[in-house]
Amino acid sequence: MPGYKAPVDDVMFLLSDVLHIDRYNNLPGFAEVTPDLVEAVLAEAAKFSEDVLTPLNHSGDKEGCRRHDDGSVTTPAGFKGAAYRQTDSTVYCVAEGSGSSRIGEGMFPWKARDIFVVPAWCSVSHAAAEDAVLFSFSDRPAQKALGLWREQVPVYKS
Repeated sequence: MPGYKAPVDDVMFLLSDVLHIDRYNNLPGFAEVTPDLVEAVLAEAAKFSEDVLTPLNHSGDKEGCRRHDDGSVTTPAGFKGAAYRQTDSTVYCVAEGSGSSRIGEGMFPWKARDIFVVPAWCSVSHAAAEDAVLFSFSDRPAQKALGLWREQVPVYKS
Protein backbone atom coordinates (compact mmCIF):
# COMPACT_ATOMS: atom_id res chain seq x y z
CA MET A 1 0.00 0.00 0.00
CA PRO A 2 1.56 3.33 -0.99
CA GLY A 3 2.12 5.84 1.79
CA TYR A 4 0.55 9.25 2.04
CA LYS A 5 2.72 12.35 2.21
CA ALA A 6 0.86 15.43 3.45
CA PRO A 7 1.46 18.49 1.23
CA VAL A 8 2.79 20.78 3.97
CA ASP A 9 4.90 22.87 1.57
CA ASP A 10 1.94 23.36 -0.78
CA VAL A 11 -0.35 24.43 2.06
CA MET A 12 2.30 26.83 3.39
CA PHE A 13 2.60 28.33 -0.11
CA LEU A 14 -1.18 28.80 -0.31
CA LEU A 15 -1.40 30.36 3.15
CA SER A 16 1.62 32.63 2.73
CA ASP A 17 1.76 33.57 -0.94
CA VAL A 18 -1.82 33.20 -2.14
CA LEU A 19 -3.98 33.98 0.90
CA HIS A 20 -1.41 36.25 2.59
CA ILE A 21 -2.13 35.01 6.11
CA ASP A 22 0.13 37.71 7.54
CA ARG A 23 -2.60 40.28 6.75
CA TYR A 24 -4.57 38.94 9.71
CA ASN A 25 -1.92 39.67 12.37
CA ASN A 26 -3.92 42.68 13.54
CA LEU A 27 -6.97 40.59 14.51
CA PRO A 28 -7.44 39.48 18.13
CA GLY A 29 -5.80 36.10 18.68
CA PHE A 30 -3.72 36.24 15.51
CA ALA A 31 -0.85 38.44 16.67
CA GLU A 32 1.16 35.41 17.81
CA VAL A 33 0.49 33.40 14.64
CA THR A 34 3.86 33.41 12.91
CA PRO A 35 4.80 31.48 9.77
CA ASP A 36 6.96 29.21 11.97
CA LEU A 37 3.99 28.42 14.22
CA VAL A 38 1.73 27.70 11.24
CA GLU A 39 4.34 25.40 9.73
CA ALA A 40 4.83 23.58 13.06
CA VAL A 41 1.07 22.99 13.41
CA LEU A 42 0.82 21.77 9.82
CA ALA A 43 3.84 19.48 10.31
CA GLU A 44 2.23 17.85 13.38
CA ALA A 45 -1.09 17.47 11.54
CA ALA A 46 0.82 15.87 8.67
CA LYS A 47 2.45 13.36 11.04
CA PHE A 48 -0.97 12.45 12.44
CA SER A 49 -2.41 12.02 8.93
CA GLU A 50 0.54 9.99 7.69
CA ASP A 51 1.11 7.79 10.77
CA VAL A 52 -2.39 7.32 12.25
CA LEU A 53 -5.06 7.99 9.63
CA THR A 54 -3.43 6.60 6.50
CA PRO A 55 -3.02 3.02 7.80
CA LEU A 56 -6.66 3.03 8.92
CA ASN A 57 -8.03 4.20 5.59
CA HIS A 58 -7.02 1.29 3.32
CA SER A 59 -10.33 -0.61 3.51
CA GLY A 60 -12.25 2.65 3.63
CA ASP A 61 -10.51 3.85 0.48
CA LYS A 62 -11.31 0.58 -1.30
CA GLU A 63 -14.93 0.15 -0.22
CA GLY A 64 -15.94 3.24 1.69
CA CYS A 65 -18.38 3.54 4.57
CA ARG A 66 -22.10 3.62 3.90
CA ARG A 67 -24.61 5.87 5.67
CA HIS A 68 -28.14 4.49 5.91
CA ASP A 69 -31.47 6.30 6.05
CA ASP A 70 -31.74 5.68 9.80
CA GLY A 71 -28.44 7.52 10.39
CA SER A 72 -26.36 4.40 11.04
CA VAL A 73 -23.04 3.89 9.29
CA THR A 74 -21.71 0.57 7.99
CA THR A 75 -17.93 0.25 8.04
CA PRO A 76 -16.21 -1.86 5.38
CA ALA A 77 -14.72 -5.26 6.18
CA GLY A 78 -11.22 -4.89 7.56
CA PHE A 79 -11.81 -1.39 8.92
CA LYS A 80 -9.69 -0.69 12.01
CA GLY A 81 -10.22 2.36 14.17
CA ALA A 82 -7.42 4.10 16.04
CA ALA A 83 -7.37 3.61 19.80
CA TYR A 84 -8.80 6.44 21.90
CA ARG A 85 -10.19 6.91 25.38
CA GLN A 86 -12.74 9.18 27.02
CA THR A 87 -14.30 9.75 30.41
CA ASP A 88 -17.77 8.50 29.50
CA SER A 89 -18.74 4.85 29.76
CA THR A 90 -20.17 3.57 26.48
CA VAL A 91 -22.53 0.70 25.75
CA TYR A 92 -22.24 -0.80 22.25
CA CYS A 93 -24.95 -2.86 20.55
CA VAL A 94 -23.89 -4.83 17.47
CA ALA A 95 -26.71 -4.66 14.95
CA GLU A 96 -24.92 -6.36 12.05
CA GLY A 97 -21.60 -7.93 11.19
CA SER A 98 -18.71 -9.10 13.31
CA GLY A 99 -15.32 -7.97 14.46
CA SER A 100 -13.41 -7.30 17.63
CA SER A 101 -12.63 -4.47 20.00
CA ARG A 102 -9.48 -3.95 22.01
CA ILE A 103 -10.60 -2.57 25.37
CA GLY A 104 -7.66 -1.73 27.58
CA GLU A 105 -5.31 -4.70 27.21
CA GLY A 106 -8.04 -7.22 26.33
CA MET A 107 -9.36 -8.26 22.92
CA PHE A 108 -13.10 -8.94 22.74
CA PRO A 109 -14.71 -10.50 19.65
CA TRP A 110 -18.27 -9.46 18.80
CA LYS A 111 -21.03 -10.42 16.37
CA ALA A 112 -24.60 -9.40 15.59
CA ARG A 113 -26.85 -9.08 18.68
CA ASP A 114 -23.92 -8.79 21.11
CA ILE A 115 -23.76 -6.00 23.66
CA PHE A 116 -20.55 -4.82 25.30
CA VAL A 117 -19.45 -1.94 27.51
CA VAL A 118 -16.32 0.20 27.43
CA PRO A 119 -15.66 1.57 30.93
CA ALA A 120 -14.63 5.17 31.47
CA TRP A 121 -11.06 6.08 30.49
CA CYS A 122 -10.30 2.64 28.98
CA SER A 123 -8.48 2.74 25.67
CA VAL A 124 -10.66 1.28 22.89
CA SER A 125 -10.29 0.50 19.19
CA HIS A 126 -12.64 -1.43 16.92
CA ALA A 127 -11.88 -3.67 13.92
CA ALA A 128 -14.62 -4.97 11.63
CA ALA A 129 -14.12 -8.48 10.20
CA GLU A 130 -17.00 -7.88 7.77
CA ASP A 131 -19.46 -5.07 7.14
CA ALA A 132 -20.61 -4.06 10.61
CA VAL A 133 -23.11 -1.72 12.25
CA LEU A 134 -22.59 -0.78 15.90
CA PHE A 135 -24.92 1.49 17.85
CA SER A 136 -23.68 3.14 21.02
CA PHE A 137 -24.97 5.27 23.86
CA SER A 138 -23.21 6.80 26.82
CA ASP A 139 -23.33 9.34 29.60
CA ARG A 140 -21.34 11.82 27.49
CA PRO A 141 -24.16 14.41 27.24
CA ALA A 142 -24.43 14.62 31.03
CA GLN A 143 -20.66 14.82 31.45
CA LYS A 144 -20.42 17.55 28.79
CA ALA A 145 -23.22 19.54 30.42
CA LEU A 146 -21.33 19.39 33.72
CA GLY A 147 -18.00 20.25 32.07
CA LEU A 148 -16.52 16.88 33.08
CA TRP A 149 -16.09 15.11 29.73
CA ARG A 150 -12.54 14.57 28.43
CA GLU A 151 -11.04 12.61 25.56
CA GLN A 152 -7.57 11.42 24.60
CA VAL A 153 -6.97 11.01 20.88
CA PRO A 154 -4.56 8.54 19.25
CA VAL A 155 -0.87 8.86 19.94
CA TYR A 156 1.45 8.76 16.95
CA LYS A 157 5.16 8.49 16.27
CA SER A 158 7.00 11.81 16.15
